[in-house]
Amino acid sequence: MEIKPENNEEIEKIAMYSKLSLICSVYNTYEYSKKVSTTTVNRRLIELTRGYRNRILLAVLIGFGVMLINVAQLSITGYAIGRMFSGVAIASVLPLLLIVAFLIIFRAWLTYLKEIIAQYIAAGIKIGLRNRIYAHLLALGPGYLERHRTGELLAATVHGVETLEVYFGKYLPQLIITLLTPIAIFTYLTILDWQLSLILAIFFIAALTMPQWFNPSARRQRRRHWVAIAELNSYFIDSLQGLVTLKAFNHSKRRGEEITKRAVDLCSSIMKVIGINFAYIGVANFIMTSGAAVALGWGALRVLQGTLSIDVLLIVLLLSNEIYKPILELNTAYHSGLEGATAAGGIFNLLDTKPEVNDTPEAVSTSPANPSIRFEHVTFRYEEGRQPALTDFSFEIHPGETVALVGRSGSGKTTVVNLLLRFFDPQQGQIVLGGRDLRNYKLETLRAQMSVVNQETYLFHGTVADNLHIGKPDATKEELEIAERLANAYDFIHALPQGDSTVVGERGARLSGGERQRIAIARVLLRDTPILLLDEATSSVDAENEAIIQEALERLKQGRTTLVIAHRLSTVINADRIIVLDNGHMIESGTHNELISSGGIYAQLVSAQCIS
Repeated sequence: MEIKPENNEEIEKIAMYSKLSLICSVYNTYEYSKKVSTTTVNRRLIELTRGYRNRILLAVLIGFGVMLINVAQLSITGYAIGRMFSGVAIASVLPLLLIVAFLIIFRAWLTYLKEIIAQYIAAGIKIGLRNRIYAHLLALGPGYLERHRTGELLAATVHGVETLEVYFGKYLPQLIITLLTPIAIFTYLTILDWQLSLILAIFFIAALTMPQWFNPSARRQRRRHWVAIAELNSYFIDSLQGLVTLKAFNHSKRRGEEITKRAVDLCSSIMKVIGINFAYIGVANFIMTSGAAVALGWGALRVLQGTLSIDVLLIVLLLSNEIYKPILELNTAYHSGLEGATAAGGIFNLLDTKPEVNDTPEAVSTSPANPSIRFEHVTFRYEEGRQPALTDFSFEIHPGETVALVGRSGSGKTTVVNLLLRFFDPQQGQIVLGGRDLRNYKLETLRAQMSVVNQETYLFHGTVADNLHIGKPDATKEELEIAERLANAYDFIHALPQGDSTVVGERGARLSGGERQRIAIARVLLRDTPILLLDEATSSVDAENEAIIQEALERLKQGRTTLVIAHRLSTVINADRIIVLDNGHMIESGTHNELISSGGIYAQLVSAQCIS
């Protein structure tokens, strides 16, 4: 199968050009690896493969094995065809064809195995990354979520993670295979014929390097594509959540036009990305096809001159496709890999965001000795440069006491609850729970001491029982019913079509506001914490529901340290103490009767609400 050299000079030439061909392919592979490392491979993406690197290595080895089998199959095929061109009987090459058939089947099985392993790797990395993102979002807390649009977060955490499937499942293993394959094949081709090997090596280098001209444009378009996705997601989710408002203000058509504009922008960005992809692949295909054509022409001429055997020409031509095949497969996965690398930028930006609140090194998991609360000269502002929400604010709640915070909107009432739950930390002063600074409790321990009933109760899509079990996951049927009765919720719950197995819909949309509040109270009863935070718990319900909910709240407050934030002052008349806030300052404190007698702001608020 080899050309026989006639003298030592020819042997030296063959050796020299063989080394040149091999050095060219190795050097180009090295240079290409440096280029891709600056575009689609970075340290942080590789760090995500921890725990899966052995499987990635296995996928690469199997892929390399598939390539070697293909080389063997094509070599045997070329040799067999060459023998038949030489006039050998078909029966003499039949064993070779049977070997080829076996290699085809074996290669197909290995390819299937490689794909299964690669998909398993990608799925495992995605699961781990999603868990990490979810845990980090919990650590970032409500403050971060309030400052970012839901659609932007979804683009990074949902769609962004999905794009990494192709990156880890196809692109990364294929990149390693593409870097290894040319070295093996060009070494083999050089042994067969150095001239054809050199021709293919030159075009191989061109096929790798010339399409890289499209990379800067591809990266720009990928970034624009991700911005367009985030913008459309955000606008669409906002529109769904505000659908009632859009209908009420007859703004649906205009909003639809704005969504259409963003959809067109996304479509335009997608088409530009697709155009770059086709140009990238088209240039590579043209170069590879040209290389095969030039090699075929030169090889055919040498066969006619008698300086090259037909079987060597056939083997080289068949293997020329195998040389370029990894590039084709890498090109197919490259832009998906680039999309994954672009998406990873948004994911890592999220993961790099530092939580405003963390467990301190001194934090303990021991529950407080008693549920007393004390604010000591607390000053807090949500953002630098803004007016403080609380200024030099001090007050105390004794164990078992009910204290109410009242005041006009924006006076800082809800901020007190946010600070108690450590969604934020004050810039000055300290908050003490059971004689210990809040920051000296682990967050999980701290929040296990408190239950909250908010103005807007959030119910998850699921059954009534599912939402109640959030308060106590292992609650029995009897415990659920007791809590439902104490919350004045039993009757309406069991009047539902499937009782507490009825699906409440997203955000509890199938229930009224009063019904949602009573489920929230039952959930808090099941949680059974020593501290209760009521944040405008009855402000969004009618008078009839307010009376029912207030009765349930009175049961809930028994034996608990309770902080009540109220807009309807009729709900705090019986509080042990009432604190009046104004622009983040405490301006009055006392019982209902004492504050009425003083004739201050509280008395004015009571008078405005026509409360006797």
